[in-house]
Amino acid sequence: MKKWSAAKCYTVYGVIFGICFPLSAFVLLYFTPSNNSLAALIYAAHTDPLLYLIYTAPLVLGIIARIAGIRQDKIHHLAEGLEDLVKVKTASLVQALEEAKQANELVGHIANHDALTGLFNRRHFQATLDGWVGFATRYQRQGSLVFIDLDKFKYVRHLRS
Repeated sequence: MKKWSAAKCYTVYGVIFGICFPLSAFVLLYFTPSNNSLAALIYAAHTDPLLYLIYTAPLVLGIIARIAGIRQDKIHHLAEGLEDLVKVKTASLVQALEEAKQANELVGHIANHDALTGLFNRRHFQATLDGWVGFATRYQRQGSLVFIDLDKFKYVRHLRS
């Protein structure tokens, strides 16, 4: 079941109140004995046309509320549109951040690995070795590096610290 808009609710309530209020007064006058002073007072008040204008006030207020409700509906519609737009933009931002993170990881992998074999490259080896040499120097420790040469495939210089 579809929910009524605020404008429709305001209008319906105003019209119902505008119709029921004078009808209830007429019913009260009809069923109240004529010797009752309250009934005589109500009957005397109904000779003034201003009272009928007052009776129509809820109807007029319902119409005015309809106008206000339409504006409120537009504001709700705009707010919902903005919320949807924020959700879409947030999702695209999350996706862009994830893609950037993956790109950074790929660049880091490419920078530290050999393209052919996928093993760590010389740059990564040198950075790791420098870290261990710094550690050994700082804590006055000794270390060694074992190297197996395959037919003088690469030249490794001797390090002394």
